[in-house]
Amino acid sequence: MNIICVYDISGSTSIKAMHILRKYLFHVQHSVFQGKLTPSQFRRLQKELSQIEAH
Repeated sequence: MNIICVYDISGSTSIKAMHILRKYLFHVQHSVFQGKLTPSQFRRLQKELSQIEAH
């Protein structure tokens, strides 16, 4: 599946999200990532991003 991720987060959470997104997607612009993921990769990405939100 094709994924485009755009986020608007400030502070250290933004840096954490960027590091996670770079593992799965290509960095297009400051807060824009895109790429192709399998459904299982997408679920892992969602799980990792939700874990940084909880902290």
